[in-house]
Amino acid sequence: MLKRSTWIWLAIALGLGGGMVAYDQVSQQQEEQENAENLVLGIQEDNIKSFVIETVAKTPDGETAHRLLFTRPNEAETPTQWQVKIDDQEPIQASDGAIAFLTNLVATGQSDGQLMGTEKQLTEYGLDKPRAQLTITLKTGDKRELKLGLAGFNDQFIYAQVEPNTKPESENSDISTENETSEAASKTDTGAQPQGKVIYTIPKDFEYALIRELDEWKYVPSPNPSESPNPEASPSP
Repeated sequence: MLKRSTWIWLAIALGLGGGMVAYDQVSQQQEEQENAENLVLGIQEDNIKSFVIETVAKTPDGETAHRLLFTRPNEAETPTQWQVKIDDQEPIQASDGAIAFLTNLVATGQSDGQLMGTEKQLTEYGLDKPRAQLTITLKTGDKRELKLGLAGFNDQFIYAQVEPNTKPESENSDISTENETSEAASKTDTGAQPQGKVIYTIPKDFEYALIRELDEWKYVPSPNPSESPNPEASPSP
């Protein structure tokens, strides 16, 4: 039979163990909630009907604007899940790899910070004439837009804007990575609520996902082994 002191220590141990389990559960819930709140778009690929990428590419003759429309093929069997219509060209099969990289960011990409931006700041951060714009049409018919502006401090992040604006205008969290942005965000009338558009700072991966060479969006079929040249048929030296 266990002594009374043993029972006491056993009860304490069980209590501490249960407390640790509860603490871990609460911490995990808080982390999941913070991750959800920091999502830039949070749209799963299955909910996307189509999307458009508008960007400006540099060429030897200057800069050229391009519009890429991505839709799901109507055919039952196609080599890829998506097709792309580049400018006024006929639609072609699109690269699943390039699209998977983009849609993964659309679903899981998180913002590093945000501030309330004035019209002047939208221009300063390159959001009045974005380098790239992603417009997503959901299966519900709703649309979401992501605009990419200039790179931020030390080229570590990108200024971005999401429409429609899903954050209330009263929210305002300073960006710790750049002093000038936090100062600009705090320049409001005393006692007045901050007005303007939410400007996000997002990872550079969004730039890599949206601004590509046009050929990188195109589907390239794998070589067919059966079409490889026959070594026996090659001419002898």
